[in-house]
Amino acid sequence: MVREVGDFLLIHVATPAEVCEERDRKGLYAKARAGIIEHFTGVSDPYEEPRDADLVIDTSDTSRAEALETVLRLLADGGWLPPVTTEA
Repeated sequence: MVREVGDFLLIHVATPAEVCEERDRKGLYAKARAGIIEHFTGVSDPYEEPRDADLVIDTSDTSRAEALETVLRLLADGGWLPPVTTEA
């Protein structure tokens, strides 16, 4: 539906649930496991990974800077942003 009015890129942040749970500052995973939060994706509701992502980034083994550079490069390569230049 989106393609009828413009471009759409699907960027999948494919960080394992265990890593997301370790990083969870608000304690939402713990609340979901205790039954306090219902229908929590990855705990009580299934998570379906997209099979058609334009880009997949696993932040468990990619730094923020690397992830940003990867996204910017995708946008530049696709013509949405000016070419990415690296400074020496």
